[in-house]
Amino acid sequence: LNPAPVYFAMAVASEGMEQSREAQVLYRRAGDYPPALINLGVLMLERGGNDRAAEALRRYIARVPQDLSAVVLLSIALYRGGKAEAAKGVLKKRLAQRPNSPLLKRNLEKLELGEEPALSLQPVAKPESK
Repeated sequence: LNPAPVYFAMAVASEGMEQSREAQVLYRRAGDYPPALINLGVLMLERGGNDRAAEALRRYIARVPQDLSAVVLLSIALYRGGKAEAAKGVLKKRLAQRPNSPLLKRNLEKLELGEEPALSLQPVAKPESK
């Protein structure tokens, strides 16, 4: 019997009760269970733990490579951690595999303009030309 789904469910419940430290511990106990990894990454992003978020998100992406939103979350964690070039590299690497992805393209554009990546597909604000 795999205990990871149980730890995951307990972690989600802990988050619902605003016990984020307990949720973090439980997500980690779930090991490489993908839902726990993505939730841990988001939780750490919310708490400002950018390096830990990036670690969890990398592990998640290794198991669920088709999830482009996780790639954007990883780029956010890297950007917030002061690693804008690494964030660009993550997006460029995935864009080589998925060249038609508007989500990846827009976020690379945002990084090129010095802006934080985002999960929305809002148009990138172009600098005004004079």
